[in-house]
Amino acid sequence: MSDLPRLLLCSFDVLPGPSGSSRRVTEYLKALPDRFSVVVLSVKTPDHSHIEKYQGARLLRVPVGAGDLASRIQSFERAVRRQLESEEYALVHFTDPFGGYALCELKGDYGYRLVYEAQGFPSQELRYTHPQLEGDRKFLSKVRRQELFCLMNADRVITGSPTTRSFIHSLGVGQEAVKVVRAPVDLGPYSPEALGSPDGTPMRLMYLGSQVAWQGLAGLLRGLALAVREVDVRLTLVGARHPDWQPHLEDLVAELGLKQHVEFQPPVAHDDVAKVLALADVGVLPLDDVDRNRVQGGALSKVSEYLAAGRPVLATDLPVSRELVPASAGIFYPPGDAQALADHLIALARDVPRRVSLGKQARAYAEQWLDAGLIRGQLLDIYDGLLGKSPVPMAPADESKLSPTMTGTPTNRILALAGTVSAITPGSVAPASSERAPTSEPIPDTDPGQGGPAREELPLVTGHILERRAQHAPHQDGAGGRTAGWAPRHHGTAPARALVQGQGQGQGQRADRAGRTAERASRHHGAAPARAPRPARFSASHSAPSEPAHPSRLHRQPSGPGPGARASPAPSASRAASSPR
Repeated sequence: MSDLPRLLLCSFDVLPGPSGSSRRVTEYLKALPDRFSVVVLSVKTPDHSHIEKYQGARLLRVPVGAGDLASRIQSFERAVRRQLESEEYALVHFTDPFGGYALCELKGDYGYRLVYEAQGFPSQELRYTHPQLEGDRKFLSKVRRQELFCLMNADRVITGSPTTRSFIHSLGVGQEAVKVVRAPVDLGPYSPEALGSPDGTPMRLMYLGSQVAWQGLAGLLRGLALAVREVDVRLTLVGARHPDWQPHLEDLVAELGLKQHVEFQPPVAHDDVAKVLALADVGVLPLDDVDRNRVQGGALSKVSEYLAAGRPVLATDLPVSRELVPASAGIFYPPGDAQALADHLIALARDVPRRVSLGKQARAYAEQWLDAGLIRGQLLDIYDGLLGKSPVPMAPADESKLSPTMTGTPTNRILALAGTVSAITPGSVAPASSERAPTSEPIPDTDPGQGGPAREELPLVTGHILERRAQHAPHQDGAGGRTAGWAPRHHGTAPARALVQGQGQGQGQRADRAGRTAERASRHHGAAPARAPRPARFSASHSAPSEPAHPSRLHRQPSGPGPGARASPAPSASRAASSPR
């Protein structure tokens, strides 16, 4: 048995997989097994085994079935709860609220420290990745509440860009709790000798990533159509075929007469990304000007890979693009301006020396800021700080060179999309404290059948930090833990205060029952019996997850629930096995 502290890493994603999240976790894992006994919990597909040794970690894959998204999330959450029962962990790192909600709820029971890697927010992204959920405001509101619950209970929040950090601060998370950690890339396979210079003729553009609408692929194709009237330019789109967006991209390619200039390729394995980029001369980042990009931002793993490959980056001029793409290696154009994009494409195609010069600057930037060894060291320092160890001395990153956005984020623009949440005006938001309140115990949350009635459509508390406030004497539970009341700092809204009070009441009732049970056990047996660990269990279903296609047009955002969409099923009678709402 290893004496190393145990680390659990949870991700509602396929590992290894083509997504930026998967590639980031893979790079993390290369440094963790020397310091921790690592268990990874991820989603199983028919192409993967249940258990595998991956990058020195024990990778456990959860069969989540082939139902709708809500049922798959519940299957994954149940597996997370069982895993916590089977082993003790000193540290837990999660990448989404689907497994993170249960981890935050049980944090006080098991005593681990918690790291939330908040690179994206499903409450904003699901309307693109799963268009059939666009009209399901009840489900999206529930996901928003889970995201906020996770943000407030995590000991540290990791994100990939200053824009996303500002968005998280605007939701009420303290300044010191959020750390920007860039998407890492192993520079070894991207050596200039292996990849060569970006001097090809005809010039080849490369796009890595998904096909969802916020990526701006429709605008990229329209700009390309204008450019090929004067120069020969080729575009390769590498990524998974999305059932809703792929047909419309193909229709647009045919409509614009680009069949000889555009190629769709399937996603490639993590270790093959460098080989694909060796065929490119320019990497493209054609993000649309929507709230998901301008307000929320993202980690943009593809940018790290473009720069490591020594390729100039052609990007839309958005704050997150300016932060992550250095001016010395990037060319920016206004979002939605097809003619401006075409002008840049024509100029780059004709100016090979400029492409080569930009590529050299891109590689130099990657060596200074994006090397996976540097990023892993930053992650280990965060872990050591949470576990009470002295972090390894390391020169602080000069974030001023990353041109961070300091203007904050208008969260009311995002919250208004759902139509159920009122935003707080910037002038009414009290300044966030530089220190977070201790989070040794989870924030109480409503539970169906416990305490006050559960409410489905509750407003978020934005721009505030939740702090512990002693409402009455704390309730002791059978394990020695206690439940404390939480309330918004400064001017929390009345509905939010009611929610907090109802949560504290429900948790107190459960704690009273647990205390009485422990007292009865101690009278009969001398002490309450300790709970014995149980081995991890998984669902018997091995079917691959699938989603029904709901076609939509690229020029407008899909709307309306599809036939496969439904609200989250009612929780079971057992609180431990239910999906807490």
